[in-house]
Amino acid sequence: MIRDLVTRVLPGKNRAQIEGMLGCSPTPAESRRYSTADLEFRERDENGNWKPFPRTGQGYYWDEFDWDLLYYIGKEQIFIFDHKGQELSPDPEVLLIRLDPNGVFVSWYIDGSTRWPNVVGKAAMTSFRKTRL
Repeated sequence: MIRDLVTRVLPGKNRAQIEGMLGCSPTPAESRRYSTADLEFRERDENGNWKPFPRTGQGYYWDEFDWDLLYYIGKEQIFIFDHKGQELSPDPEVLLIRLDPNGVFVSWYIDGSTRWPNVVGKAAMTSFRKTRL
């Protein structure tokens, strides 16, 4: 599915079109890192529901990849078992999309797994970039 998305669906699409198909992407502000103090503080709103943790950490998640749009794919599709045979939680995978100066899809990257270059094939790899060019 990712191969089809990056080779046939996303090329030529702008931010509004991509978000129309894939949903709204978190903003960098919504991806600010948590500090230790953030995770120690928890309060409820007037209805008794938990408020989100504040985000006062330094930097943003995935900021080293210089992304424009970000989509959670899920957990890495490998099986990891501990010494008792219990499944361990693999890393989350995230699709990072970059747009050119005109706001049109230019490249993509998936963080969380090293298997993607082998999975998507040669055609999809033409726009696979760990960093912005």
